[in-house]
Amino acid sequence: MNKLLLILLVLFVGCSYILAPKFIKGQDFLVVVESNVSWAGKIDTFTIRGDSTKWFKVNRAGICWNIKQDAKIGMVRAYGTTPDFTYGWSLEEAKYPMWGDSNTTTPNGTVSGCIPEDAKY
Repeated sequence: MNKLLLILLVLFVGCSYILAPKFIKGQDFLVVVESNVSWAGKIDTFTIRGDSTKWFKVNRAGICWNIKQDAKIGMVRAYGTTPDFTYGWSLEEAKYPMWGDSNTTTPNGTVSGCIPEDAKY
């Protein structure tokens, strides 16, 4: 009986490792900020700024951002995605995951979001 339990335990642990989703510590992601005005903010604890579309590579899930546009007229959008994200003719969402996607046209508006802790691709 003990041998049977040991065999079942080994099979369960072995199969769960093979069948479980793969979470890679240090897996890279992108935070993309799209804008037609100047903006500033933070990704995690790092200060960022720009005046157009910028892509920031981050090395783990769970990263959050908060971006504020520096203008009364304009648009800012920010989201997290995979490092192989590309723009194409089809909708971005159909090809790549997009986490925390938000945008604003409010004067001096802010956008914020996070890549979920359990994000994978």
